[in-house]
Amino acid sequence: MLLIVLPSCKKDKKEEPAPVVVKKYTTAEYIGSSYLTMSRYLATASAAGNKILFAGGTNGGSVYFNNVEIYDVVTGEWKNSQLSQSRFELASASIGKKIFFAGGRYSSGYSKIVDIYDVETGLWTSSFLSEERRCLSAAGDKVLFAGGFSGTYSKTVDIYNATSGLWTTAQLSEGRDYLAAAAAGNKVLFGGGSTGSISVSTVDIYDVTTGAWTVSQLSEVRCFLTATASGSKVFFAGVATNSDLSDVVDIYDVNTGVWTVAHLSEARRNLSAAAIGNIVLFAGGRNITGRSDVVDIYDVNTGVWSTTHLSEARSHLAGAAIGDKFCFAAGLNGPDWADVSNKVDVFQLK
Repeated sequence: MLLIVLPSCKKDKKEEPAPVVVKKYTTAEYIGSSYLTMSRYLATASAAGNKILFAGGTNGGSVYFNNVEIYDVVTGEWKNSQLSQSRFELASASIGKKIFFAGGRYSSGYSKIVDIYDVETGLWTSSFLSEERRCLSAAGDKVLFAGGFSGTYSKTVDIYNATSGLWTTAQLSEGRDYLAAAAAGNKVLFGGGSTGSISVSTVDIYDVTTGAWTVSQLSEVRCFLTATASGSKVFFAGVATNSDLSDVVDIYDVNTGVWTVAHLSEARRNLSAAAIGNIVLFAGGRNITGRSDVVDIYDVNTGVWSTTHLSEARSHLAGAAIGDKFCFAAGLNGPDWADVSNKVDVFQLK
């Protein structure tokens, strides 16, 4: 395993922790916008400690980014860092104080690099997936990277054990890319995806405690979907097939094993989702007429839906949340692949 360590700036400064969410909130409100240094889409975002990191992406042409922009939700400050390799369509996940950025596509093909950032020390290390691929998905208390594409559709699941520091592998029930993943309780779910022209409804469920896999189904086939989790519930939302949009939200309760269905305010694809406490946000995407600025807000405690808006309509955006703040960044903000945004919209629990 290759180990790369890069020093961070101001590592001697003690950081204030992100606020702990203890009260029951009912919504989230837009509180302002910031900007990434570079416009991009097909980037990824993940959060740990009091930091949200936005990494990788492309400008819609032949430029791929290794830039990592780090937002401190407590101070509002931004810092810049770098991945070890420029790439887009990568996956990210966090465990404890570490954020993992894995796979993706770059100028010469597909990547197997895993860049690991420690939010406490500001140090980077690197590891590798068992195989190179893009459009994989990631989640979990153990970090799991599953599926993807590198000429064929992958069934491989790379599993990182934070306690031992060791990697193992497992298999999905079927190979696919453009799937979505989220974790709740001791379960990690990988739902939907595509095998080219065919979308699937398959959900592979991993039990972190036992290591056992089971298979379930979404209410409809879908790819280009998004997933997030709140409490014991995992949410899958977004497009139904490559050509048809969907407003359906499939909700799985890991405690009961029961699926229920809800609906977004409008059908769309390539949206982003994030959750804090009992509040879940589904932001942006592409609807039947173009890019969407809609943010659907769901209160898990009451079952009530409400809506607000991004500052600009965008699809293919990257979103993450920590403390009491949600951030949705970058994406496509116009009809062409070159209409790329660097805007970061910040929402706060209320």
